[in-house]
Amino acid sequence: MISMINDLRSKLAVQIHEGESFKQAFYNGLLTDSEIEVRDKIELAAKHHPGKDLAIAIFESDEGSPSQFAFAVVMPASD
Repeated sequence: MISMINDLRSKLAVQIHEGESFKQAFYNGLLTDSEIEVRDKIELAAKHHPGKDLAIAIFESDEGSPSQFAFAVVMPASD
């Protein structure tokens, strides 16, 4: 996944910042998005926000959920 994000940095000519929560969800196996889904989200955000740096965060399940999960959210990075 990390190499795919690095490839997209070059392809799209933007910075892509992976938030700490994204890294933790990925490395702990809680991220429900596949590599293809994360790539699609990054490309869609880049299309809608051309030339802007992007940030990857996550949306996490709450304590009331029967199982833990997290999915990626890609948005323009703060200036």
